[in-house]
Amino acid sequence: MKKIIKNYLYTSAYQIFTIIIPIITLPYVSRVLLPKGIGINSWVNAINAYFILFAVLGITTYGQREIALNRDSHERLSKVFWELELASFFTSVLSLMVYIVTTFVISQHISLMLIYSISIVACFFDVSWLFSGIENFRILMVRNFLVKLGSLLLVFAFVNRPSDLPVYVFIQSASTLVSNLTLWPAAIRLVGWPQHVSLNLIFVRIRHSVHYFIPQASISAYVTLNKILLGFLSTKTATGYFDSSDKLLRMIFSLFIAMSTVILPRITNLYAKKLRNKIRIFIVNILQASLWAIIIVIFLVEANSRLIVLLVLGSKFKDMIPVIQMAAFMLIPMVVSNVLANQFMVPLNRISEYTKSVIIGACFNIIIELPLIFYYSAMGAAAASVCSEVVVAGIQIYYCREDFEFTRVFESVLGVSIIGLVLFGIATVMNGTIANLFLAAIISVALALLYLLFTFKWLKERINNLIQAS
Repeated sequence: MKKIIKNYLYTSAYQIFTIIIPIITLPYVSRVLLPKGIGINSWVNAINAYFILFAVLGITTYGQREIALNRDSHERLSKVFWELELASFFTSVLSLMVYIVTTFVISQHISLMLIYSISIVACFFDVSWLFSGIENFRILMVRNFLVKLGSLLLVFAFVNRPSDLPVYVFIQSASTLVSNLTLWPAAIRLVGWPQHVSLNLIFVRIRHSVHYFIPQASISAYVTLNKILLGFLSTKTATGYFDSSDKLLRMIFSLFIAMSTVILPRITNLYAKKLRNKIRIFIVNILQASLWAIIIVIFLVEANSRLIVLLVLGSKFKDMIPVIQMAAFMLIPMVVSNVLANQFMVPLNRISEYTKSVIIGACFNIIIELPLIFYYSAMGAAAASVCSEVVVAGIQIYYCREDFEFTRVFESVLGVSIIGLVLFGIATVMNGTIANLFLAAIISVALALLYLLFTFKWLKERINNLIQAS
């Protein structure tokens, strides 16, 4: 348990840092690039994200799992690493070639799309899955901290007007490439240079990674496609509203992703040792604690959405306030899916069930998002995201119904949820009558602390269960 806590502190410290960086840069960048510039960047980045997805092809998750399974033997570790890395190189080169052709076919914002190709090149050199698999999160945290800090300083130095959008895109893409390159000296010391790597085994690795790629591609269909469709069916400004709200919420949610990054190799290791009872205890208590935490997050976002938007993004983005209020509710099913999929289904190699859940969610999203975006623009995209996340989480609960007693799991959370709902009602009434946004924020934080006080004993039980299971 001490190692899990230590690793989570490393990853969560980095995730907190990645939250702080945008909080610092977003107010500046949003005021410099304006909603249209933010929207254009979001639209181009959304297209680029699909090709990054094909370049990675599920190897990040698959690689982390394979490294965790083979980390006790240096010979097997080295062999698995180079098979996966050469597979990644092959898929990245292929993706880059198709991306270049697509850029000229689309024939919109060509210069920005070409600059973004650096992000695909960065996929050649991404070996973060190696260090995640051996549970060495310290090196990842230190590397990312230094690179992110450097990119922050470059943004402030060189992005000063709306016309500097290409410079901003270059800094973001190049920082990813530099970040990945810095890991290679440590990786070579760990696994050595390749000896004999079979071409057939490389393609076997690609075939296996496709199983992990399909759910990620399906998720991307309803996370990224919304932005692309907004750019075509609505305006680049509406795309900027939706993308900004989505970024703010996913920055917060990254703290929960940090837990998945830490838990996945540990659950994989427990599964290899056939300690299924410990796995159940881990998952149930992490799920309950995650739901407890997300209640606070949603409460604070809903109660202070106006202040958050005006303070972080500026008055030009005031029209996105209802968008972020709508989108915030997707965090609840996202928490459930994060635990069941990333911390249970993936480590136990139940990829087919995971894949089915997100494919159904993606198809559902495509069906509902076209009319919603057409009639309600960014609000429609936010509503489609919430509904799709609910569908995905619901299907995953169905697939895991024999592994966990979800009735008992959610009944235990119901009590703290009622407390959170009462406090949310109080804050809503107060915020409706208090003109001073900062005073309203102070009151909502005080109510959140009351929530923590009332539910502390319950939370302590969850933590004690995790300690005993370890």
